[in-house]
Amino acid sequence: MLGWPKSIPGKIHLAIALTSAGVVFLLAAVLTYSQYSRAKHDLTTHLHTLSQMAASNLAVPLAFGDPEDAQDALGAFQAVPDMINVMVSRADRTVFVRQSFGKRAPIGFPATPLADHEPRWQDDHILVCADIAPGGESLGTFWLACGLDSFHDRVREIVVLGIYLYVLATVLAALVAWLLQRLITRPILELAQVADRITQQGPSAVRAEKQANDEIGVLVDSFNLMLDHIAAQSERLSERERCYRTLF
Repeated sequence: MLGWPKSIPGKIHLAIALTSAGVVFLLAAVLTYSQYSRAKHDLTTHLHTLSQMAASNLAVPLAFGDPEDAQDALGAFQAVPDMINVMVSRADRTVFVRQSFGKRAPIGFPATPLADHEPRWQDDHILVCADIAPGGESLGTFWLACGLDSFHDRVREIVVLGIYLYVLATVLAALVAWLLQRLITRPILELAQVADRITQQGPSAVRAEKQANDEIGVLVDSFNLMLDHIAAQSERLSERERCYRTLF
């Protein structure tokens, strides 16, 4: 069973890596969501603009009851990717013209315009409507239903990109954590090695080497000063012992 590392370097490495991975995951999630929201907003704005333009172009054919001109105007939507079907309804909600594109079955439109003309998102398509109201008098409503295949492809690309960025950033964070733990723990490990040599050779034989003027450098200075005191005290004790042996 995996547990918390027992060594200080392992603990530091794991703590830094987990913290970095959590921060990177949060940033990747925020980036992915923002890109998804932007893609959704872009598609909504694009279709809303097209519907407003179509409503303006269809006002004359609808006012004069000319379905052929209306059909010609609707034919331009065939060039719009994933477009399923479009429709023009009169003010009394009866169908004036309609046209379908592609191989998908036409989508049914509601009997009344959408609330506040906000697009309605479904699982595999989006509905958009616009009033045909030249001069403020409503003649009817323009409807369109557009598939979401291209949108879903873009969302998948965004998610995959977010995963790639997360993996890359996590690897970089782990590398930085490894470098940091080496910078922090290497002087401490050297102190431990010096302490081992002192137990074998005595306090006057070895001193720790100071690497930098940081907190660990202060610790090294204190450690060496402690060794100097111990060595001096050991020398005094040895001198007293020699005097004692000489006396007796």
